[in-house]
Amino acid sequence: MKDLITVLIIDDSRIQRNITKNLTLQLGQEYHFQVALLEADNGESAINILGEAEVDLILLDWHLPTISGLEFVRVIRALEKCRDLMIVMVTAEA
Repeated sequence: MKDLITVLIIDDSRIQRNITKNLTLQLGQEYHFQVALLEADNGESAINILGEAEVDLILLDWHLPTISGLEFVRVIRALEKCRDLMIVMVTAEA
């Protein structure tokens, strides 16, 4: 396992991003790895981040403005760099 894991959190809710960031940092501490956090509030800005940064894991909201979480996955899976990138979809919906 890598000592540093870069996680991109994509959610249009700042509050939900903060909750996810805190939980991710806690898991890093518990399992003894460093976490670098990146965040985006929509799919388009997340795609820009992926073009500039090496990301190990995406925590992705299902409901996003501009493009849905599912459409975001379709777009990035078409990119060679992102074909094997781990993605976890999350939602605050019931």
